[in-house]
Amino acid sequence: MLRNRKGLGKKPYAVSVKKERSYYQAQKIVEHLADLGIPSYVVEKGEDKDRYFHVVSKPFQTEDEAENFREHLASMEMEKGEIFSFDDLSEEERKNLANRKIYMQEERQRIPAETPDVPRSILSTIRKVPGSNAFYISQ
Repeated sequence: MLRNRKGLGKKPYAVSVKKERSYYQAQKIVEHLADLGIPSYVVEKGEDKDRYFHVVSKPFQTEDEAENFREHLASMEMEKGEIFSFDDLSEEERKNLANRKIYMQEERQRIPAETPDVPRSILSTIRKVPGSNAFYISQ
């Protein structure tokens, strides 16, 4: 629930579309949303075992605009997500938001083979095709 109605700048609300334990997995969702024309980014919340990486939408000026975006996500058969206010982020979470590129670099060093070395347009097309084993041939 939103506690503080005062805005951080002009656009204090956003929608947490999805949360993941891995920054790299969250970043994959950001890339998928970008392919759908939905701008988003990753925000780290929590510490140690309670750490999650939230895929967050673009900012909205009002809670109503954020709610309309949630409904848009539902119309695309995606999870609606949760509205939050930037005012509710702790100082540490704000710092993490400013330094989010560090996590992407760390995770890509740990998991270098997760994404095939192909152009992004090809990878995007591959991700759009549902998984199927219909074409696997066994001997």
